[in-house]
Amino acid sequence: MQSTPRAFAYGNATLFLGVIIFFFTQELIPFVEREGWLGTSFTAGFTLVFINLSFVISRRFCKKALDMEFFPYLIGFILVLPTLFFTHITERFDLLQAQLFFSVLITAGSMFGAYFGIQKGLRLRDEYLSERAEENSGQKTQHVSQS
Repeated sequence: MQSTPRAFAYGNATLFLGVIIFFFTQELIPFVEREGWLGTSFTAGFTLVFINLSFVISRRFCKKALDMEFFPYLIGFILVLPTLFFTHITERFDLLQAQLFFSVLITAGSMFGAYFGIQKGLRLRDEYLSERAEENSGQKTQHVSQS
C-alpha cells in the first residue's frame, strides 16, 4: 500500500514525459523511414532514448518502492504510449510496415530498459537496506557497550 501513491506519481510523470518526448521529436520521426544509415541512425536513436529513460525511471522507482516490481513494465509502456498514439493519429509514416517496425522497436526498447532498471534498482535497494541494517546494529552495540 505504501507504493501506491508513488506509482501514481511516477505513472503521471512518465506520461507527461512521453508527451514531451513526442512533441520535441515529432519532426524527426519521418527520418526513421529513410533508407540507409540515416534511417538506421534515427531508429537507433529513438530506441536508445526510450531504453535510457525507461531504465532511469524504473531504477529510481524500484530503489524507492518496497513492492510493485512489476510496475516499471507498465511505466515503460506508458512512456511510449504518447509516441505510439500521436504517430498513428498524425500519420507520420507513409507505410504501415514502417510504423509497426518503429512501434515494436521503441516498445521493446522501453521494456528492455524497464527490465534492466528493475534489476539495478533492486540491487541498489538491497545495498541501501543492508547498509542501514549495519548502521543500526553498530549503534545498538555502542549503546550496549556504553551502558
